[in-house]
Amino acid sequence: MRFHGAAVVVTTLIAALAACSSDAPTSPKLQQAPFAGGAGGASEDSTPQGLPATFRVHGRVVGVAGVVAAPGSNDTLRYVPVAGAPITIYHNVLVDGVATQVVAAHTVSGADGTYQVDGLEGGYYIVSVTAPAGSPWADGWNYLPGTWTDVTVDVYLWQKP
Repeated sequence: MRFHGAAVVVTTLIAALAACSSDAPTSPKLQQAPFAGGAGGASEDSTPQGLPATFRVHGRVVGVAGVVAAPGSNDTLRYVPVAGAPITIYHNVLVDGVATQVVAAHTVSGADGTYQVDGLEGGYYIVSVTAPAGSPWADGWNYLPGTWTDVTVDVYLWQKP
């Protein structure tokens, strides 16, 4: 009986090894398209190999308020565009080996809460939004990875307590 159990285990292991060593084609790995105008190329792990020379960022500044859910709904948040919000974009850089943020651009959100900045150098940024004076919103920020030629970053401003 003991020999029979060992034979079953060995047979199972041999079958598993044979299945794993099959010459059948495997599924292709995802490939990353190169950046337009920047260093880069295909990557097996879909991670960009470089940064674009310049990129465009656009998005929305959105106010978020807690509300009582309507009957039959579980939605307890309300989203509204925030117009006239000053936006500062900071470039994260190393200066003498120390991480710091340098102002890269200023803009203001439009009537529909949208913004756009063109021509930023590829890299990593912070989008900081100051709530308009007298608004019910607190200031907010979001991380901006400038690793593609066209990046969308929304910034959410939560309602003040």
